[in-house]
Amino acid sequence: MFLCVCPFLPRDACVLLSSNSGNFLSTSFFPECDFIEIEIKYGILQIAEALCYLHVTEQMMHRNISPQSILLTKRGGWKMAGLGFAEKALKDGKDTYLCQPWTTKLPKMAQPDLNYMAPEILTDKTCTSLSDIFSLGMVVCSVYNSGKPLIEAEHSVSLYLKKLDQVILFFFFLDYYSTHWYVSLPFYLYLYMH
Repeated sequence: MFLCVCPFLPRDACVLLSSNSGNFLSTSFFPECDFIEIEIKYGILQIAEALCYLHVTEQMMHRNISPQSILLTKRGGWKMAGLGFAEKALKDGKDTYLCQPWTTKLPKMAQPDLNYMAPEILTDKTCTSLSDIFSLGMVVCSVYNSGKPLIEAEHSVSLYLKKLDQVILFFFFLDYYSTHWYVSLPFYLYLYMH
């Protein structure tokens, strides 16, 4: 993961970027930032609390949780940002909402990050607050995997779905000590997923 200071952000804010954070930025300009375990846990808790506030209090869905939408403060706080794709929940009491799936017909910068998108958005064109939780889980895996996302879709929905099947096989049918996968997760996180 990389930490960078952006001139257009508040003085104490930085951006959490993955090593493949997009073609428009070169991560070689940003110093590498190593996190200790407690900083990661605290950061994840802060983002989870922000999502809880967004979902429960504001009745909104973020729809673009990714490393690029997380700001780091100089004091180590993690802040949720990137609300450009957020949607207000409808007042009809439904938990599921129709939403635009990722498409090659729109520029990639005008859509949520495909590598962190929940599968129901692509397959059913629907999203819920759980879609944001799926994306948060993908960010957590990315943080523990040196910034590399579990699904590197390369802007292809078919490749995303193929790699999603591989992720499902790993987490539900293979054991933690398997050498068939490249992800590096703490054992306690693996246990939570089973």
